[in-house]
This record gives sequence, C-alpha cells and structure tokens, in this order.
Amino acid sequence: MKDGRNDPPDPAGEFPFVAPVYFLYLATLVVHHREDRLEKALRAQGRTLAEFRVLRVAEHTKDCTMGEISQFTMIDRTTLTRVVDRLVAKGLIARSESSGDRRKVILTVTNDGLAAYMVARKIVELEGLALMDGLSDQEIRGATRFLSRIVEKFARDQEQFERFLWTR
Repeated sequence: MKDGRNDPPDPAGEFPFVAPVYFLYLATLVVHHREDRLEKALRAQGRTLAEFRVLRVAEHTKDCTMGEISQFTMIDRTTLTRVVDRLVAKGLIARSESSGDRRKVILTVTNDGLAAYMVARKIVELEGLALMDGLSDQEIRGATRFLSRIVEKFARDQEQFERFLWTR
C-alpha cells in the first residue's frame, strides 16, 4: 500500500481500514481511555478500578466464587487474588467456605463493602454519562444492542450469554 499501512483498506473509503477491524480498534481505544479516566477518579476516593469491578460483581451475584469474578471482570487469577486479599483486609469482602465443596471459596460483599461500592458506582456512572454526553438515546441503545450481538458470539451457551449481559 502507498501509505505503508498493513491493514486492508475500507472498500467504501469511509474508514482508514476495513470497518470490522476499525470498529474493534475504536472499541479498544474507548475502553482504554475510559479505564484510565475511571482509575484516576476512583483513586481519588481510595479505590482502584479492579477493586470496583470485584465489588460490582460480588454485589450483583451476592455470593460468588473467584472463578465467577474472573469471568465477569477479565482480571487474571494472580491479580484477582491480590485484589480480593486487599478487599478482605479492608473488610469490604468476606470469604467463606462453600457448604457443598470445602475447596470452593465464596465471596460476599460486607456492609462496608456495599457502602464503598455505592460511592464508586456513582463515580463510574458520572464518568459514563460524561462520555456519552451528546449522543442520543437511540444511538446509545443501537450501539448497545450491536455490542450484545457480538458478545453472544463468544458466549459458550445461552446461560453464559445472559450472565455476561447481567440479565440472569
């Protein structure tokens, strides 16, 4: 190619390269910059984005395992263990054994954890609203439906898909 790029050009000429690849690039860019903004905003409140994500999943699912949190947060197991250890030390998450399987650890948000989560959730909500400012409800809903169709492609079954979408 003349300009030295390796990506195939968009046949319609609207984007720098083919639309599916460009869409995923832009989605990655949005996630990266959103996470950077959230990390800074949450740190000002004494939280990290990873801590917020763990609290969010644990609050949503009520009693959950490390595996479930890992699946929803996409935090690798080693990092997740450190984050949960910090939350337990701060009294925001409680660990207990599963009644059916003593090897399985159940995580539950404490009252202090719920309070911390609610403060962090408001920060995340305000950042999200600022990011979406100027977009119509129709645009946001259309993009949300579109992304959910992509999520469906990598869910292993309907139950996992519904869990990913937080409808279950």
